[in-house]
Amino acid sequence: MKLKDFIKELEKFLKISENPENIDVRMADDISVVKPFFKDGTVYITDIDNKNLEN
Repeated sequence: MKLKDFIKELEKFLKISENPENIDVRMADDISVVKPFFKDGTVYITDIDNKNLEN
């Protein structure tokens, strides 16, 4: 999925939610998303906060 398409999908949730600031983002295996990062032209969505992944 391209980033632009992913953002469009997320924007749909913002529009239908009464309280978007209270929405938790989780991965399909029910693990909380901690930090997305960009590397080599791809956005990775992770459950860890590791600055070494960004390099």
